Amino acid sequence: GQVLVATQVVEQSLDLDSVLCVDSFPAIRLYGKKIFTVILFTVALIAASDQLSTNAFKNIIKRPRPCHEAALEGKIHLVNNYCGGEFGFVSSHAANCFALFTFLFILKGRKEKLMIRLLLTWAVVASYSRIYLGVHYPGDVICGALLGALLGQLFSMIYFRLNTTS
Repeated sequence: GQVLVATQVVEQSLDLDSVLCVDSFPAIRLYGKKIFTVILFTVALIAASDQLSTNAFKNIIKRPRPCHEAALEGKIHLVNNYCGGEFGFVSSHAANCFALFTFLFILKGRKEKLMIRLLLTWAVVASYSRIYLGVHYPGDVICGALLGALLGQLFSMIYFRLNTTS
C-alpha cells in the first residue's frame, strides 16, 4: 500500500512534460507518468529474480558449473580464466534477462514490436553466452529463462492489479 501511494504521489506531483523534454526520452514517451512505477517494478523484479535464482536454487541445489567439473577440464575455454561462482543451476543472467523481457512484453509488447524484438534478442544472446563461455549447462539457462519468465508474468499481474484499482 505505501509503495503504491508513494508512486501515485510522485506521478501526480510531477509534470513530466515541463520537467523533461518528453520527446528526448523514449521510455517516458512510452510509459508516460507511470514511468516511475515501471522503474520501481523493474528494480524490484530484477532484485527478486537475482536473489531467488541464487538463494533458492544455486545455494540449495549446489550443482557445479561446467567449468568446475574435473571431467570437463581442458575441454572448456574460459575467457580470462573467469568461471563465476561455484554453482550454476539456475542461470541468474537468463533469469534476469527473461524476467525483464517478459515484464515489458506484457506491459507494451503489442504496441512496441521493435523494442520487444530487441529485448528478446538481447535475452537470448545473453543467455546463450553463458553456455558458450562454459559457465552454465543448457539446462541451467533454460530453467533460468523459465524462472525469469514466471517472475516477469507475476510482477506484471501485480503491476496491473495495483494500477487498475487506483
